[in-house]
Amino acid sequence: MLRRVLYGWAVLALFVHPAIATVVGPDAFGYTARADTDPGGKPYFWVDVAAQKNWIFTNDDAAGFWLPNSPNSMPSFSFYGETYTEFAPATNGNLQFATADITYMNQALPSYPYPLGPAILVYWDDLFTTGYFKTFSSSPHPALSGPVTVFQWEGIYYLLNDPFSAEVLLEHNTGNILMQCRTTNGGVSATIGLQEDWSQDATFLQYSLNTNVLQNESTVFYSTSSTVPEPSSMVLLGSGICLVGLAVARRKKRLPE
Repeated sequence: MLRRVLYGWAVLALFVHPAIATVVGPDAFGYTARADTDPGGKPYFWVDVAAQKNWIFTNDDAAGFWLPNSPNSMPSFSFYGETYTEFAPATNGNLQFATADITYMNQALPSYPYPLGPAILVYWDDLFTTGYFKTFSSSPHPALSGPVTVFQWEGIYYLLNDPFSAEVLLEHNTGNILMQCRTTNGGVSATIGLQEDWSQDATFLQYSLNTNVLQNESTVFYSTSSTVPEPSSMVLLGSGICLVGLAVARRKKRLPE
């Protein structure tokens, strides 16, 4: 009877074990990247700022104008330990902090010899887009908090005419970054990640390179927090009993008949 109970708990433990995380990182600075399906990831909740008509750029191979910091526009943002007060989004799916490069040909990170400086590679690809932005005094996304700035890209893939829609949300109080993909080709022709600068020895976190890793209506969350949700009490209980069961079974096997 006891053996049956132990086997039953062992089977239960197999079914309630926590999902295996696919967290990328941390990099040398401490950034990690988590999909919405990972422990510590953030859910998809699209924040549409295109209707605000506050556009930055449009068409092909262009970088947005610098957006100066002021109490009435946009708070500063901390990225790789530096504080930035100006931002330069580009049509090709990236947000730069010290440069306004319009390189359309993506590559592995760091971006040397292409001079994209400190940058969030939301979806670096050859795109034909219009960009929009808006700063909110309190987060429009339920999983973020405090002031949040949204940069949104709407358009198509160059020469392909397939629709493209993505955005990045900057959580100013924490430095956390949330990328949201509404409509993409999954990343098969894109570089996705972060880089400190474009030098050959720069710190960077490459989430993917020319790989189909994204689904429509999905997210990638970047943060420097190493906190990952712990397994539930039931998981720990089931796993513990499973181990006890195995130990008892081994001990019983060793006893003489």
